[in-house]
Formats: sequence, C-alpha cells, structure tokens
Amino acid sequence: MNADGVGTKIKILREKARFSQKYFAIYLGIDQTQVVKFEEGDLQLNINQLEKICDLFSCSFKDLIDEKSDEPEQDNYFDFSTITSDDLTGISKINKIARNLKEMNILLTDGLIQ
Repeated sequence: MNADGVGTKIKILREKARFSQKYFAIYLGIDQTQVVKFEEGDLQLNINQLEKICDLFSCSFKDLIDEKSDEPEQDNYFDFSTITSDDLTGISKINKIARNLKEMNILLTDGLIQ
C-alpha cells in the first residue's frame, strides 16, 4: 500500500478517536509536522511507529496496510479527547495483548498451532 493510503487510514482512526495531531505526535515521539506529512502521504512511518499505531487503535497491521479497505477494523474503540499520556500507554499495552490473543486464537482455530 502506498503511504497516502496508510496515512489516510491513520487520519480516519485518529479523528474518529477525537485525538489531536499534537498529542498523537507526542505519543509517537515525533514532531506534529511529521503527523501532517504522513497523513497527507508525504512521509512514511517506520515499522515501530506503525506498530504503536496499531496497538493504540486496536487494529491489525494487515488491516492498516490493506488496500482493499478504507478503514481498518478495530477490536476496541476509545475516545482519546479526555485521557492522559499514561492512559495512552496503558490502553496501547492492553490492546496489544488483546490483538495478540485474537491472532493466537485464529492460529489455533485454523490448526496452525497444536
């Protein structure tokens, strides 16, 4: 998927969660201008940043980069307009655990792990 498509999906997720570019940049450890650039498709994020985004918004990496969907499927949804940075860290860790559990259940159901 091109950077523009991923950036658009991230912007949709961020706006849906009522999360400002400023605090999103702080969460990712980048400058706010970089958020603008990747949402517009002018900058690509590294794999670690994309993983942090997936953890925060409770979506899979596959869904985030899939060209066939306009918006990644989210397992959980939070309104980030009133939470602190400590809350963000906790939410992203919980979402990561939940996403890993979901993926393990899929592997077990498909018989890929015995």
